[in-house]
Amino acid sequence: MHAFIDAFAIGEGEEVIHDIVNVVQKYKKSNIQFIREELLLALSQIPGVYVPKFYKTEYFEDGTVTHTLPTTPGVPKVVNKRIVAKLLPPPLKFIVPNIEVIHNRVSVEIMRGCTADVDSARRG
Repeated sequence: MHAFIDAFAIGEGEEVIHDIVNVVQKYKKSNIQFIREELLLALSQIPGVYVPKFYKTEYFEDGTVTHTLPTTPGVPKVVNKRIVAKLLPPPLKFIVPNIEVIHNRVSVEIMRGCTADVDSARRG
């Protein structure tokens, strides 16, 4: 997937998504001309964000990874996954999508987020 995706958030997204949005908004406000490389470099500075363009991965003959090294100065050598020490309690009132009914059918969102969070919420 690295050939098609500019950046990956590694780990839990509850906090890192805010960091990503803040960087993108700050970049858009401060730059008249959009330069993708500059934005990706800024995103790579966020702990837990992996930008594959700035790394080279070496593989064993069987296709498993031997190691990954940065190819661009200033990017972290290791991208650590983001961990949220204590998650907020799960929502008790679920958001229902606000869309029009089509052909006498209605869309109902049965779950949002990771299944692991739902499983742990069920166990209490």
